[in-house]
Amino acid sequence: SEVPFGTSAADNVEIHRFQEKKELGFLFKHHVELSDALGLFDFERGAKVSGRGFPIYNHVASKIELALWNLMLETHQKNGFHLRMMPLLVRPETMYASGQLPKFESQLFKLKDEDFHLYLIPTSEVPINSLYRDEILEEKELPLLLTSLTPCFRREAGAAGSNERGLIRTHQFYKVELFALTTPETSPNVHEKMIQSAHEILETLELHYRDMLLCSDDMSFAAAKTVDIEVWLHGQNRYYEVSSASNCSCYQARRSNIRYRKKDGALDFVHTLNASGLATSRLMVALLESNQKEDGSIHLPQKLAKRVGFEVIRADGTIT
Repeated sequence: SEVPFGTSAADNVEIHRFQEKKELGFLFKHHVELSDALGLFDFERGAKVSGRGFPIYNHVASKIELALWNLMLETHQKNGFHLRMMPLLVRPETMYASGQLPKFESQLFKLKDEDFHLYLIPTSEVPINSLYRDEILEEKELPLLLTSLTPCFRREAGAAGSNERGLIRTHQFYKVELFALTTPETSPNVHEKMIQSAHEILETLELHYRDMLLCSDDMSFAAAKTVDIEVWLHGQNRYYEVSSASNCSCYQARRSNIRYRKKDGALDFVHTLNASGLATSRLMVALLESNQKEDGSIHLPQKLAKRVGFEVIRADGTIT
């Protein structure tokens, strides 16, 4: 599909959906209320340790989080993506190459250290994009399909609100990233491949989602085309993005000077693509809120339950 012209999120176009919103049929709880009742997260001690926006995951929530990481990484590897473990601190030129600097300086955490001029990564897209900076790849090497799990750090200045309490918007969260370097001819197909890999995880977790094709003014300036994958969060009574899949064309490659040698010997810039696959904090919210029962318990989807070793979080916080 072509990118629609528009001036705000209201002009984005739904292009796909999986199932429909789950109607709970009772007075459901926000995930913070579920956490208070079941002992899933410790927001107060997290604030004591690091400040607001740094939640602590207790035992049961940690087991679910770890299972989600493994599910996502295994799915993406099955679909042809190769693992990378990336640094969490990067140089300013790495931030610039991916498009974070100078525009998003105010949203980034950076070290106050005379000897180390480094930034904490807001996404592993940033270091992965610079893996091949100032290099020339061979066409036969492409596409390079990569995946990485890292914590992500964001200041989220001015974004806090009562409707975004809990896990909705935090300074630190975990995310599995998909990243690709391709030829211009293959980038549309690779974009679709990334989206499908993210879909597979949501469908494994039996979560309703929709794909939104972003309009021209709602996309990042670095992207030529973006599809947001959104899940319904009952506690917020709205859709929230859990993945943003972007084809950045040659924008990042030009900033990063990443080229490839064609079969005829000519040089051209690669295309870079990235997608969340997925961000786990909002995914956790969707799982907890959509799988709660009237008695206060939570029943996990079958395939996730097999991974964590329990299916039900009872109203008293015990698991079975």
